[in-house]
Amino acid sequence: MSREPAARLRWRDRLALAYASLRGDRGRLAERSDAVLRARAGALERQRRFVDNASHELRGALSVIRAEAEVALARPEADRAELRHALAVALETSKRTHALLESLLTLARSQRGQRRRDAPCDLSAVARTAASLAGAQARADGIRLHLALAPAPVRGDSRLLERAAANLVENAVRYNRHNGSVAVESGCADGRAWLRVVNSGPRVAAEEIERIVEPFERLDGRAEGGGGAGLGLAIVRSVAEAHGGRLALAPGPAGGLVAELALPRGDGRTSAAS
Repeated sequence: MSREPAARLRWRDRLALAYASLRGDRGRLAERSDAVLRARAGALERQRRFVDNASHELRGALSVIRAEAEVALARPEADRAELRHALAVALETSKRTHALLESLLTLARSQRGQRRRDAPCDLSAVARTAASLAGAQARADGIRLHLALAPAPVRGDSRLLERAAANLVENAVRYNRHNGSVAVESGCADGRAWLRVVNSGPRVAAEEIERIVEPFERLDGRAEGGGGAGLGLAIVRSVAEAHGGRLALAPGPAGGLVAELALPRGDGRTSAAS
């Protein structure tokens, strides 16, 4: 074989390899583009559901307040007891609406992650405060609170961390069984400070874990009722991510939920010892 055909063959091989490589690169680029588009579509769909649910919650609350006022005004013969009942319903509904708006603002602030007032903070301290605030409701429901709080120093926005701890404990009390229990623990391990809340509530299916951390999703799966707006765990996850941490959820071995908030340790130590 002469040198010219051999050289031509080598160039053909090179062109074939280059073409195959180009096709492979194009395929990988197409896959990455599809993944980006799917992620964006998913984010837009979650945003749409969030806006729809928030609008529904606010519209429902305003409808209750308006209905109570209209009924009271339409009945000039209404006695003092009826008027007081209408005012009580309107007041309670306005309180819940205020709490919802505060939660929405907290969620937005934690997701924005801007102008945080970072300072030394201890998850054990915010957890103790959260347990104290939830104590009255826990006693009313016959729920036992067990605290095992070791120092868990972090740096962060104390207001957001307090809200996250309160949400974890409040959820554990609210979505529980009568005469159940809630364990609140904290400590440090592997360069992380952690806060763990475990309750004895109804069983949570493993496939439901991702759903219940989305805004307006309740632990009991209902669209209405349950005593909360369904923003608690969404706020905790957002606060965790804003502080470089994570929220891990898992079904309890005998029912209920295990929720662990883990953040970078804030005292500069990386050992497992506290």
